[in-house]
Amino acid sequence: METYIDLINAYLDKTLSNSETIALENRLKTDVEFNIVYNEHLAILKGIERVELLKDIHKARKAYSKSKWLKYGAITVIVLFTTLMVWLLVFNNGNNAKNELRESLSFETEMTQSFNVSTDSIITITGKKGTQITINPDDLKFDSGKDFEGKNLTIELIELTNKQDLLLANAQTISNGEWLVSGGAFKIDIKSNRKSLLLKKGKTINVVFPKNTEEENMQIFYGNRTQNGYLNWELTDIKLRNKEQFVIFCKDTTIIDRIITRRFGGVETYRTFLKVDTLGYLTRDEIVRKFSEIENPHNQKDTLIIYKECLIDNKTGEISGYSILDEAHITSMNKKYNNSILTVYDSQRINDNYTKQKAFYESIDISRLGWVNIDQYSKIEDKIKVNLTNNLDFNFNSFTEEVYPEDTVWHETYLIDNESNTILNVNSSSIELPREKLFTLVSCCIVNDTFYVCRKAIKFSGDDNDLFLEYKKRNKHQIKSLLRL
Repeated sequence: METYIDLINAYLDKTLSNSETIALENRLKTDVEFNIVYNEHLAILKGIERVELLKDIHKARKAYSKSKWLKYGAITVIVLFTTLMVWLLVFNNGNNAKNELRESLSFETEMTQSFNVSTDSIITITGKKGTQITINPDDLKFDSGKDFEGKNLTIELIELTNKQDLLLANAQTISNGEWLVSGGAFKIDIKSNRKSLLLKKGKTINVVFPKNTEEENMQIFYGNRTQNGYLNWELTDIKLRNKEQFVIFCKDTTIIDRIITRRFGGVETYRTFLKVDTLGYLTRDEIVRKFSEIENPHNQKDTLIIYKECLIDNKTGEISGYSILDEAHITSMNKKYNNSILTVYDSQRINDNYTKQKAFYESIDISRLGWVNIDQYSKIEDKIKVNLTNNLDFNFNSFTEEVYPEDTVWHETYLIDNESNTILNVNSSSIELPREKLFTLVSCCIVNDTFYVCRKAIKFSGDDNDLFLEYKKRNKHQIKSLLRL
């Protein structure tokens, strides 16, 4: 059989000689068994060819399908890439100078305090500057709407309690174009596995904010960063009330002893008594009733220290007066009693439970997480128009981010009120400033990869309304020190 097969294959391959070919063909006609073997072998070969053909067809079809999808995939990738580039160029502006400068000016991370807490009970945390936050974990949900059910949380808190903090955090005090006076800005973020959580509808967190300003009638504003990266604040109906004030009373008594003075040849001799005592937390009405001699016992940024000075002379009687002290007065008092140049007889200093406490607002409930600001609208009405120019000849009109389509120029310019917590961004070559009010202007700029800074104290009366800013090259790695107020 194998001989037949070899012979038939040789015939089909046309490798036989002419005589061998003629002999095989004659045998097919006369040898029935050989003919059957030949036809069976042909059938097998055709079956094999059909199978291979089917394989080739399948491979070809698969290759075609693959090439077609690759083609469509390539087209899709090209379309998506083109769309992304258009978005970056048209909508995101892709300004490298802007991104570089804003990254250099971002100190928000350094100011963030993190608290890792368990959720097995109501949570209360206290920030470094006194902010107290109370949270019920059952009131939290994910952005998807799914309830939070984890065992641990991370609470992140930022406390901006003065102009320096607001400046370093790029936290402007603006509400839809109107100036604000801030009593502190705070950011509260609650996370689970690095995902920020939200409050469920109708739920709140309880917050006690520190009182960092003498301004009264403060209200809560909620903040959001705009597309430009600047904070804008929206007024709420939440008003802040002062918590009971922690009061310390100082009574400083000086007695002039005329008899002892004559005995010592006319050298004035005094007996002094200083009593410093803690009165605890008092309401404003209680303070007014207790110290009716004080015309305006205004609330301080810190503990309220009431000072009574008495001068007793055995000839003229007693003379006394009340005042409210700050840290400078306390330091002066210490020097008076420790380094007196007078002859002191029978002096006495009494300290009864003397401690200082931070002043706070009463607790409030807020219905959203994120940026919260304690503010009131600025009452400044008398403003004058000021025109800005500079030695780099760039345009300040950057608020819409349309002035710099190229990626080589960007500026961030801040206007800081020297008297109150007001931080503004300058986004126009023409601005309005209050008359006779002192500001500090700090401006950082990148032009063609070079970093420039201008810092200037400004005050306008209305006579000269043009302001020229002289920028100088600086090292951008020193930017934090350049922003020190």
